[in-house]
Amino acid sequence: MAEYVKLPELEEYKEWFKDHFDLYREDGILQVTMKTKDHVMCWSGSSHRAMSQLSRVISLDRKNEILIWTHTGDSWMMDKDPNGWQTYADERFDHQYIDDYDLIKNMIFDINIPTIGAIPGPGFHWDSALLCDVTICAEDAKFDDDHLFFGLIPGDGMFMLMQHFLGTKRANYYAYTCRQWTAQQALDWGWVNELCPKGKVVERAWEIARMIKSLPRET
Repeated sequence: MAEYVKLPELEEYKEWFKDHFDLYREDGILQVTMKTKDHVMCWSGSSHRAMSQLSRVISLDRKNEILIWTHTGDSWMMDKDPNGWQTYADERFDHQYIDDYDLIKNMIFDINIPTIGAIPGPGFHWDSALLCDVTICAEDAKFDDDHLFFGLIPGDGMFMLMQHFLGTKRANYYAYTCRQWTAQQALDWGWVNELCPKGKVVERAWEIARMIKSLPRET
């Protein structure tokens, strides 16, 4: 009889993704912290690909019981790598299908554990945090969709989430005018669940995770 195919353990796949994420697990709660090597995440085609791949790997590890998805430092993504998109441009179809479509699908359907998005401050490409079951953010967080500002057509996960949470007319207006909205507006519109003082977002995410962990379960 053939043996079962071995699934990756945390100590193994945290090495695979070490240039893009810090992975830390305690008592079944996995914290994913986005970064680029030893710096804040610098958005690129490679980080886009890593994000969709990591979400799939997380779903395979049954020791992950609750997920916290956040970003290093006191902001969300703030920088783009100007030289980090050539492969994406050369293999546009593969990247758009594997990364864009699968990222949304993986976060919603593959990760079948409670997920908490923790946004520690302002930044762009917040869709991974909004795809989580619960989303909290710092009081100084700001949101927008700047695709049109760079000459790109809105239509990826960011715009889909805007239409879902903000309503079609409001989402269209904010996307087409590249307007920002504040953390308080995000809370009022049901975009996020809680606002937290600066520097307390991840701590609050762990409080929520432990509360979920303590809920009685059927045996």
